[in-house]
Amino acid sequence: MRTLFIGWISALGLCVGSFLSVVTSRIPVGGSMVSPPSACPGCGARIRWYDNIPVLSWIGLRGRCRHCSMTIPIRYPALELGVGAVFGLIGLMARPVLVPMLLAAAAGAIATVTAWRVHGRVSQRIVVASVILAALVAAATGALSLAGAM
Repeated sequence: MRTLFIGWISALGLCVGSFLSVVTSRIPVGGSMVSPPSACPGCGARIRWYDNIPVLSWIGLRGRCRHCSMTIPIRYPALELGVGAVFGLIGLMARPVLVPMLLAAAAGAIATVTAWRVHGRVSQRIVVASVILAALVAAATGALSLAGAM
């Protein structure tokens, strides 16, 4: 059962990593996470759902756009794999009640560092959203009261 939990948490991390790719690319430059839909920066072709499956699509497309063959940077699947690995480690090592809060905090920290590496500056919008998300998750799961008992 524990193996299934860690596998599920790791798969969640792959999906969160894919989402963080959008966040760290768009938010620091004033973009939206919702609109416009993901598209190739080379040819503008919209990225279809089956070309947006974390890691697997990048491998299947050999790191290139389906339409124009422009190279898709390795940082996208690397971020997805990294977040998947971090989430898996949290699932493996943390007390179950703390896992949601730690996942939220880890996602925020990874997003902040990635945005800094890509854009050369820390995005205040990402930092504030990350802190609020982690605090809300901690409050909703009771992790705050548990942390005080340690």
